[in-house]
Amino acid sequence: MRRTWVGVAALLILLPAWPSRPADGGGAPVWHVGDRWVYRVRDCYGLNCTVYNDTVEVLGMETLNVNGTPIETYRVRLSSEREEIQPFWNGVMTWYRTSDLAEVRFVTGDGNLTATYVPPLAMLPFPLTVGDSRHVCSNLTSEYGTVRVEWFVDVVNATEVVVPAGASLAYEVVLNEQDHYFFSPTFKNFVRTVQAVGVSSLLIEAHLYSPPADRLGTAVFVLGLLGVAIAVFLVLPTVLLRWRRRREGTSPPRAPPTP
Repeated sequence: MRRTWVGVAALLILLPAWPSRPADGGGAPVWHVGDRWVYRVRDCYGLNCTVYNDTVEVLGMETLNVNGTPIETYRVRLSSEREEIQPFWNGVMTWYRTSDLAEVRFVTGDGNLTATYVPPLAMLPFPLTVGDSRHVCSNLTSEYGTVRVEWFVDVVNATEVVVPAGASLAYEVVLNEQDHYFFSPTFKNFVRTVQAVGVSSLLIEAHLYSPPADRLGTAVFVLGLLGVAIAVFLVLPTVLLRWRRRREGTSPPRAPPTP
């Protein structure tokens, strides 16, 4: 029985590691290596729609040197199931500034294009506040030349948004008075994107947010259950055997068989 109690105790200790979500807040989130978001994308042209999944994952933290200035960044990979955009977008690597998630650089999945924003393209005005607006300008430079990028960003609302990944407070950010992005401090990223131009439309919704602590907590919980099962499997036969011997030892002697 001692092994069984050890297994149960281990399970009770490990239960607090069951997945939890961070609290809401308006500041820039802190990403961690292993953070992962899975998005369901619905891309339509008229009545013809393509539905597929994209996965975004934080792979590491790096210091980039941009024109002599060191910038602390998250290195993030996008994986896409849509075959038409592979290998250009599938596996694209993007570097975001840690202080405000401004986009610093990206490399396409096939490695044929490397582009850097100077200055970093800071779309989100952290801390997010309804009514805030900003005019964002940057030069996107690659081996093919330089393109001027100019965005007008408005934070127009803060409301509860329900997506397959869950419900949370989200800030509605409008880009160039046209595209709508919903950023959730709880999920540390966008949870919904809505774009529409003529007969074309795009809807992106978060289907899963999986921080590394969640996956570790789930794994530990499963291992705890497995430990209990193994303990019971090893101990139960011995307990039953001892119970049977004790019962036979206290029962009255049996009469000899009749010839």
